[in-house]
Amino acid sequence: MSMKISKKYNAEAIAAYILGFSTSVYVINFGNIGYTTVRLDIIISIILFFTLIFKKNSITNIVKYFNNHILIFSVIVVISGLNVIYYSTTIGHGDRFLKTLIIYIVCLMTYSCVLLLKDKKQYIIKGLLMGLIVNILLSFIQYFSFEIGSYFTLYSIFPQSSFYIPIYNFRTQGFFLEPSHMMQFFISTFFLFLIVYKNNWRKKVILIFLMLIVF
Repeated sequence: MSMKISKKYNAEAIAAYILGFSTSVYVINFGNIGYTTVRLDIIISIILFFTLIFKKNSITNIVKYFNNHILIFSVIVVISGLNVIYYSTTIGHGDRFLKTLIIYIVCLMTYSCVLLLKDKKQYIIKGLLMGLIVNILLSFIQYFSFEIGSYFTLYSIFPQSSFYIPIYNFRTQGFFLEPSHMMQFFISTFFLFLIVYKNNWRKKVILIFLMLIVF
């Protein structure tokens, strides 16, 4: 019995870690379905969601812990969809809304996975922190490449239309399409880390040090 519990614990801890880490490597993808880029974090979120949702009390826990503000925003999204359907024959752009809606649904899946793995939240944070570290390391490689008169990005491996190429000036981008995307990840991770480890000053100092390296 104890061995089964241990295996279950380890599996969920690993899943939580991978979920956190996958959000830090935005450019890694498996191609496109229509106009939608199938990123690694999307695949991880979908697989985890349909793995966890069939567990006992999963639906109950999602309903119990679901944030009311996100629920209200989701209602607004649905209302917007009704407007799109109504005006689609005259204005169009229904395909753009559908693409955005798919991404939003995946985001809700990711959020639901976090709720279902709330007892393993420390592993999600650890995955995010590892993602922060690998982004810093890649940013150093990109910086030194720029300094010697070249540039290094992952565009040749994961080409996307909005990929920033540092030819004329350098800006840190790591595993993201452009610098602003990476900054969003860094700032979000920073505040999540401070909230989770608000009573652990050593870990906060380490995170602040990593952030200072980037900025």
